[in-house]
Amino acid sequence: MKPILFATATTAALLLAGLAMPAQAMIAAQISSGGDTTCAIVDNGHVTCWGSNRHYSLGAAVAPANMPRPVKVVDPMLFPLRNMVQVSVSPSDGNSSSPDQGSHGCAVSQAGEVWCWGRAVGGRLGTGSGTDDVYFANRVRHADGTPLTDVIQVAAGGAHTCALPRSGRVYCWGLNKLDNFTWGLLGQNRGYAAPKWEPHPLREHPVKAFGNVDLVDVVEIVAGRAHTCARLRGGGVRCWGSGAMGQLGRSGHGQGVVSEYAVSPIYANQSLELIDVRQLAAGSDHTCAIVGPGWVVCWGSNQAYQSGQLHGSVAANVVVVPTIDSPSPINNALAISAGGRHACITRGPGGGEITSVYCWGDNSHGQIGENLQVGYQSNYAREVTQYAAGEANSHQRRLSGIEQISAGQRHSCALHAVRRDVRCWGANHQGQRGLNHLNGGGDAYPIPRPADIVLGIDGIEIDAIFDNHFGYGVDHPIN
Repeated sequence: MKPILFATATTAALLLAGLAMPAQAMIAAQISSGGDTTCAIVDNGHVTCWGSNRHYSLGAAVAPANMPRPVKVVDPMLFPLRNMVQVSVSPSDGNSSSPDQGSHGCAVSQAGEVWCWGRAVGGRLGTGSGTDDVYFANRVRHADGTPLTDVIQVAAGGAHTCALPRSGRVYCWGLNKLDNFTWGLLGQNRGYAAPKWEPHPLREHPVKAFGNVDLVDVVEIVAGRAHTCARLRGGGVRCWGSGAMGQLGRSGHGQGVVSEYAVSPIYANQSLELIDVRQLAAGSDHTCAIVGPGWVVCWGSNQAYQSGQLHGSVAANVVVVPTIDSPSPINNALAISAGGRHACITRGPGGGEITSVYCWGDNSHGQIGENLQVGYQSNYAREVTQYAAGEANSHQRRLSGIEQISAGQRHSCALHAVRRDVRCWGANHQGQRGLNHLNGGGDAYPIPRPADIVLGIDGIEIDAIFDNHFGYGVDHPIN
C-alpha cells in the first residue's frame, strides 16, 4: 500500500511531543554526523536519524523539517532498512542551496550494497537520477542497472559520494565539476567534450576513481565538501578534488588549487610526505589524521582554527595540532572526527582505554564543549567535560568511556563504548541533540542524565502513530 504523504497538525504535535514513545536511551553500534543531522546504526541494522530534514536528509518518508527524535530510514516500500553496518552523513552548512552542500546520507548493508537518500542534485545518490530529492533510501547501481556490491565503507561528501569495496579500489559518483575552477571530485580527469577537453561534469552511477590508473590498497576513505582522501594499507594518504582551502595538503607543488589526480599531503616547511597514518577524518574544508604514536595532524581551512593553528586562515600543508595544556602535540589519540569548522578526538593512556574527549575549532554553538565560552574559537585541543544532574556547573567531570566521536556543522555526538548510548552537545535548534525538543541555545555540555541522552524509538508505538496519521494501514510489518 502506497502511503499518503501528508502531515496533520495532530501528527506533527505527536511526533514533536514524543507521545506514545517511551523515553529510553537509543542503543547504537555506529554514528555519523553531518550538517545539522546525525544518523546511527541501531538494533537489527536499522538506521535512525534526527535533526535537520533539509532535502529529506532523514530518509524517513514522513518527518517534519526539524526532527528532535530519531526516526527510521526506510526503503522504497517504506519498510525500515535492515542489516546495515555503516552509515555516513554528508557535510552541509545547513543554509546554502549551493550544489556542494550535502544533505544526503548513505549506508552499507551486510551484503555489501550501498543505499542512499536525501538530496539528489548532481547524481550524488548513485541511482541514475540527479534531479528530485528522495525521502527514502535507494540502492546505488552501476550504469547497467546492477547494484554496487562488495562495499565495506561509504563516505558521503558535499557534492559527491565515494565507496570502498573489498578490492581496495575506490568508486565515486555525483558532481565531478562544481565550476570552472573546481573539478576532479570523483577522480575523473578529463573526457572528450568538443571542441576541447573538459572535465566530466557529473556521474549519476559509480565510476572507478582515476579510471584505468587504479588507486589500489585503500583501507579507508573520507569525504569533505568538495574533496576526498584515502588511507592506504601502508599508512600513506592520497587526496583529490578541491584544494582551494588547502584540503589536499599539497600546496606549492603544483596541486594547491585542484587535483584530478591523487596526491600525497606533505608536512609544512618540509618535503616529507604524510605517512604512518592510523585514521582519517574529513571536515567540510579541512582534513585531519591520527599518525604514529597517536599524534594528530590537520590541513586545509583554518578560518575557525579547525586545523589547530593560531595564525592563518589556511593550513596549506600538514601541521601538528597542540593541546591547551602545552604546545606539545596531542598524543594517545584513538579516534577522530572533523565537522564543519571543528574537530574532536578521543584519547587514552594506551592499551585502548579511553579516558577523555578533546575538541578544537569553532564553538559558535558550543560544539567543542566549551559551555562558558560559547562563540569562542580554539586553536588548541580542549577537553570536553560534563556534569551530573543536580550538580552545579563547577562540578565538571571527564567525559570518558567514549568509543566513537562524530562532529557535525554545529554539534557533536559521542557513542559510549559499553552502554552504547549516544549523547550530543552544541546547537539544538533543529533537534541535533535528539532530546525530543527544539532548543536554539548552545548548551555545550553533554549532561549525563537520561533526558540528555539521545532517546530511542519503540518500533511498535512509533509505527502505530504512522498508521493512524499517515495512512500506512496494517499491511506492513511492525518493527
